[in-house]
Amino acid sequence: MHARKLCKMTLLLLILTFVLPVLSSPSYSLLVNDRIIARWTNNLYYPGKVSATGNGLIHVLFDDGDRITHTVRDISAVIPDQQPSHVKLGQHVVATWKGGHKYYIGYVSQIVSGSRPFKVTFDDNDEDYYQAHQLRKFPDHQTAHEVGARVFARWTNGLYYRGFVARANSSTVFIRYDDGDTIILHKIDRTAVILDKLPCYSHIKPGQRVIGFWPGRTRYYPGVVTYKRPTGLANCYQKAVYYVVFDDGDRRMQDFNQIRIIPCMTTETNTNESV
Repeated sequence: MHARKLCKMTLLLLILTFVLPVLSSPSYSLLVNDRIIARWTNNLYYPGKVSATGNGLIHVLFDDGDRITHTVRDISAVIPDQQPSHVKLGQHVVATWKGGHKYYIGYVSQIVSGSRPFKVTFDDNDEDYYQAHQLRKFPDHQTAHEVGARVFARWTNGLYYRGFVARANSSTVFIRYDDGDTIILHKIDRTAVILDKLPCYSHIKPGQRVIGFWPGRTRYYPGVVTYKRPTGLANCYQKAVYYVVFDDGDRRMQDFNQIRIIPCMTTETNTNESV
């Protein structure tokens, strides 16, 4: 398929996937003393309560006594401590590890029968099984340039690492990576910051530029989907279906949760966000 046509199709799919859902996405308001899970400066989440609100801010008192303040514009910073009404495959969630008090970000990568039916693959590639009451829904953003968006951002070595958008203005985004490093990237380069959003099977075509997983690594590598295994299924999320040839020559068959779409380049930039 011609590269320009593929880019136009990809852009349309991204709009349908990431922009339209905001019209029907649930909203919530947090009140003083509500139980919550909030992001700390290390990009992990901890339990606490809302201590105060006002002037576009949410003040958090953690159970260990620490405090932090987040802006209400950052919808991923403070999460209601509520069991999700429904857990589905591909769900973005936070959960503790082995009964600890820290909450880690991951995806529901498999649903099985049994007392703990939900397998979660965390961002550090650890995996475990959970019951629904042990999970909390992670609030996804609609674009990769919003404050608080969970993203893969390109580092100076050309590889992609997870982090959050800490600040944004009309032309740049400031990224805080999970390892504490920071970088400023330009919005005009749409390949620099990629929303951590799972693509649907129907959205991936041969020739699609993606970043992909490599066993034992948390960083993601750029490459191309050269083959999509036909399964005859209409499921959005499927295992072992994308054959990716990475830019360094390595190649691997990838599951649905192991690739992210690299947006096509554009000369346009979004000027609707501010610091």
